[in-house]
Amino acid sequence: MELPLKKVVGTKKNPGFMVIAGFQKSGKTTALANLEDNLILDIEGGCDFMDAMKVRINNLRDFSDLIRSLQASEHKYRFITVDTGTKLEDIANEFAVINHQKSPIGKRWVGNPKEILLLANGLGYSLQRNAYLELLEWLKPYCQTLILVCHVKNSSFQKDGEEISMVDISLTGQLKTIVAANADAVGMFYRKKNQSILSFRGGESFLVEARPEHLRGSEFVVIESDDKNNMTFNWDKVFV
Repeated sequence: MELPLKKVVGTKKNPGFMVIAGFQKSGKTTALANLEDNLILDIEGGCDFMDAMKVRINNLRDFSDLIRSLQASEHKYRFITVDTGTKLEDIANEFAVINHQKSPIGKRWVGNPKEILLLANGLGYSLQRNAYLELLEWLKPYCQTLILVCHVKNSSFQKDGEEISMVDISLTGQLKTIVAANADAVGMFYRKKNQSILSFRGGESFLVEARPEHLRGSEFVVIESDDKNNMTFNWDKVFV
């Protein structure tokens, strides 16, 4: 190995894995449906009323069929979007059951995916986390950027004896922390008057962060509508 004697120039500009979080009806799916060469995995049915490059994923069998189709295809998508990452937990639970029943400790366990989290000593949550992260890893080879869309929820924490209200990613337990840590960028999607905005500006109210320099501390108007509700979309400054 040759050790560098000066700064090595970075080779990546766009995130390989991005989390976009926002409240329902904020325009996330509409915006992503208008992102070029973006395959949307519609787990929640949010794309039913719009034109999009989409496939419906209802369960682990559908997800496995998708992976086989991606393996057989010669096309590598620029983007693959999981809509939503919150709903992907249900598929991860199915996968966690299979993994548990293959293990020595779980080979006699009988239960359904909803019951996997009830296993003693937090084992079910660990199984779910591992299954969830593995599902994401299955997708990454088939796109340049994997986008995970998540709902958000209101929560709070203590700071200097004061309770601080914040908006948090709606994922179970430690999973939200691990997913956020693995992401190259975590953005908050929100609506303001006739604009839908993707924000990477940090603050105590929501954990946002970005490794790419052009995203860090910035906000982008992704959708803008006129008085006749004609919408214009602009992702060019987000993905350069």
